[in-house]
Amino acid sequence: NIMGMCITGSLTISGFIWMVSAWYILLINIKKSDKTPEEKIRFYLDDNRTWNGGITGFMMCMAGGVMFIAVVSLYLDPTPPTNEFHITGWIFIILLFGIPGYLLVKVPKWFRKYAERFI
Repeated sequence: NIMGMCITGSLTISGFIWMVSAWYILLINIKKSDKTPEEKIRFYLDDNRTWNGGITGFMMCMAGGVMFIAVVSLYLDPTPPTNEFHITGWIFIILLFGIPGYLLVKVPKWFRKYAERFI
């Protein structure tokens, strides 16, 4: 379990670094561009590999986070599961998939609004 926590933690950290570096490069490109605002939106935010690379890095970060939480929960309670399903199981499923799913939609929208300030 410790090795699993190390692997999934490194996946989370590397995905986060990937996201931050891709979107940082995107912001630098937006600031230094001589294009019109309409061209900047079309070129940098609508169809750009750097924008998509940042989203991919964030998806890796969220996938690593979900796996990390799952491994930590197994480490904290190593007893085999029974056929009974308690409310804590439902809460864990909501935390495990609901929050990362919400963040996968909201964080790119928040960053896009932030990037549009520089256009």
